[in-house]
Amino acid sequence: MIDRFAGDYSFLSNFYPSPIRLELFDQWWTFATGEHAFQVGKAVTSTWDDARKLEWVEKMAASTAPNEAKYMGRSIAIDKPYWDRISIIVMKRVQELKYEQNFDLRSQLMATWKDDLVEGNTWGDTLWGQVDGVGKNQLGIILMELRSHLLFERLIDASWVLLVEQQGNATPGWSMSKTWASTDLREAFEPFRNEDRDSYDIAKIRALIKGA
Repeated sequence: MIDRFAGDYSFLSNFYPSPIRLELFDQWWTFATGEHAFQVGKAVTSTWDDARKLEWVEKMAASTAPNEAKYMGRSIAIDKPYWDRISIIVMKRVQELKYEQNFDLRSQLMATWKDDLVEGNTWGDTLWGQVDGVGKNQLGIILMELRSHLLFERLIDASWVLLVEQQGNATPGWSMSKTWASTDLREAFEPFRNEDRDSYDIAKIRALIKGA
């Protein structure tokens, strides 16, 4: 289990530097971290007039400090019941954009394939993380779901490469042997190896496909 988004796993945190580009109010913006992108989602629920909302978004785009973004997120007037209903959807989209647009972070996320992800914290956040093992850990759940989708996509891509290679070499059937399996394919299937290292857990692959 990864129970802290710190140290080698600080990239999992919303505070980690990860430029995110998104469209809001018919304009394209770049925000410095996932925290900025998440907090700016509150603009769509704001009760302010359009001019004031736009000014606030501009300040958020100019900010580089995640702590500042979190503070600014508390300053905007919002329709709280509406925000409570959509906040998890917003967080999911922020994480998708973060790992779509930052290739190095995407690779690091997929490398955690064997670990449960829990944002353990000491600041009392039991919605997005856990405190002393207690909490909903919504951010960890979102990241694990996203990781599954990324691994599944990689699995499909690598399998397609293998099929093309086999067809080109007029090789009948589908093989996982070292003779025909490309490096990319073996790496993509690595999370599904059985303990004997010579076979693959088909149940895990089917579960991943079903979940995706």
